[in-house]
Order: sequence, then C-alpha cells, then structure tokens
Amino acid sequence: MVLADAETVAAVSAVFHTSPNYQKFYDIHGQSFEGFPDIYHLCAKMGMAFAAAECIVLPKWDGQWIDAIDEFVRAIYERAFNTSLSPSHVSIQQNRLYITDAELLQIAIDAINKFM
Repeated sequence: MVLADAETVAAVSAVFHTSPNYQKFYDIHGQSFEGFPDIYHLCAKMGMAFAAAECIVLPKWDGQWIDAIDEFVRAIYERAFNTSLSPSHVSIQQNRLYITDAELLQIAIDAINKFM
C-alpha cells in the first residue's frame, strides 16, 4: 500500500465511523463483525476500492476528493440498509453485510464520477 492509499483508507474510515448512519449500521450488522478489527477491515477494503477507482478515472479526476469519499460512504450505507438488492451484489445474511470487491469498486467509480 502506498501513502496515498493509506490516506484514502484513513479518510474512508473516518467518514464511515463519524457518519450519523454508523449507529444504525452497527445496530444492524455489528454483532456479525468480530469486533472493531473486522469493521476496520471493511473500511480498509472500502478505501482500497476507492483508491483503485481513482486510478481508473485518472487523468480526468481532478479533485473534490473528500466530497467523493462522502458520497462513496453514503452509497455504502445505502447498500447496507437496502435488503432488496440483488444477492449477487449485496446480500444481508444472518445480519452480515457482504459486498463484493467488484461492487465496492463500482460504487467508488460512481461516487467519483459525480464530482468530475
């Protein structure tokens, strides 16, 4: 992981954990995670997906980084709270949130594209 990726992971984690939606997320999915390290692992996967998305959209991507991260986290929460989504993308099984790497990447690309 390069420094820029680490900064992205840290930013995603900060936005995720300070969101007003975090308590609802934790109430729904918290018991299925193996403590805080497991939730931080999810944040790391989210951050790495966002960093990968940045590489895909470069050189067109010129900023509004934190706004795009806010949008990305908002979309992740939306997915986490929407149980009617296709099981191939997101499924809630035994209160455990599953989001594929491909889905994380697409959510990140969509978030970035809103600010291009």
